[in-house]
Amino acid sequence: MTPPAPSVFIAHPLSAAKNLPATERLVRLFRDAFLDRGWTVRPRRGESVDALNARVRAGLGTSLVASNVEGIVASDLLLVIATEMDEPSSVWVEAGVAIARAIPLVVVADPSVRLPFLVGAVVAPGAYATGGPLNHLLPASSVPALATGSHKLQAVEDLVDSIIAGQ
Repeated sequence: MTPPAPSVFIAHPLSAAKNLPATERLVRLFRDAFLDRGWTVRPRRGESVDALNARVRAGLGTSLVASNVEGIVASDLLLVIATEMDEPSSVWVEAGVAIARAIPLVVVADPSVRLPFLVGAVVAPGAYATGGPLNHLLPASSVPALATGSHKLQAVEDLVDSIIAGQ
């Protein structure tokens, strides 16, 4: 029997992102890189911010939260992409779920992004945790913000390879 493919839940800010289109492009690059390496990626292709807000206004916010929590708990890794944010984001709630369940956590963040205290306590720039789950902070500067095409793609693929190797 073939073991199930490893899985990653990719969390990123929606309403709090300074440049949502750029963040979404980065998410697609990470999604594609993990898929190319045989990983399952959660959540599946995301809904638009407007569609998610409409679900919340329709009283379906609890099911949305439950779906995200279930997806994180069922994953082998949580990747948080928080390149630039204007305000607090639900990605930190998702990071808290991973921390509580000892699910490996990788944060890709711009140095200007202030991590919540407990998230900052478990991720360390440039170092993997020892004797426990993989918790790592990868500076967004390692994915050149202004690079285009194959340069950015290669940077993301290199990061994904280092994440997988660190597992």
